[in-house]
Amino acid sequence: MATFRVQYPGVQFLLHAASPTQVSDAVLLGEADIGLTYSRAAVRGIRVEYRQPAGVFAIMRPDHALAKSRSVTLAQMHPFPIALSSADNTVRQLFDVACSNRGLVFEPVLVSNRFEALANFVLHGGGLAIAGEITVRDRLQRGELHAAEIRERGMRGRAVEVQTLADRTLPEVVRTFLDFLRKQFSEAGARPTKSSAAKETRARKST
Repeated sequence: MATFRVQYPGVQFLLHAASPTQVSDAVLLGEADIGLTYSRAAVRGIRVEYRQPAGVFAIMRPDHALAKSRSVTLAQMHPFPIALSSADNTVRQLFDVACSNRGLVFEPVLVSNRFEALANFVLHGGGLAIAGEITVRDRLQRGELHAAEIRERGMRGRAVEVQTLADRTLPEVVRTFLDFLRKQFSEAGARPTKSSAAKETRARKST
C-alpha cells in the first residue's frame, strides 16, 4: 500500500484483519472491495483474481539449532518448544493434520491468536513457531528470524487468494490497485498470510 501511494498519493486505504471466512464474507457483502486471504476451498460468488500455493514454515531465531536448514520435518521440530496459533488458523489446521498423519503430538508452550505474540516469543528465545512466509518476510530480510519450510505431505494444502465479488464492476482506482497487487505477488513469488480485507477510497489531494 505504501509503494502504491508513491504513484497514487491521493488514495486512502481501510484495512481490516479477519479470519479467512470473514474476509470472503466481507467481499460477498460488499463491505470490502478486495480480500486477501488464505483459502482451502472455492467460495461461491467470489472471483479469484490471483492464486498461488502457499507452504507452512517453521520460524526460529538465526542461532537456533535448526537454523542451518532450508526445510525441516515434523520429527526434527518435535524435540523443541513450540508456540502455535489458535485452532481456527489455517496454518495451525494444516500443521495439526500433518501431525496426525505422522502420529506426532506437539504440546505447545504458548497458543495465541496474535502472531505478534508468537513472533516475540521466538525472538526472545522461546523456541519455534509456524507461519506463512509473507508473515515474517520483513523480519527474514532484516535477519531477525530464519524460516524453514516444513517438508510434510499436505503442508501446501492452502493457497493465497486475492478475491473480489463476482460480476461486480469495481471502481477504477480499485482496479488499478488490484492490477498492482497481482503484479507485486507475481514478481515476488509472494506467499501472503495474514488474512485481510481491504476497502479503498479516493482522497482529495492536499493543496
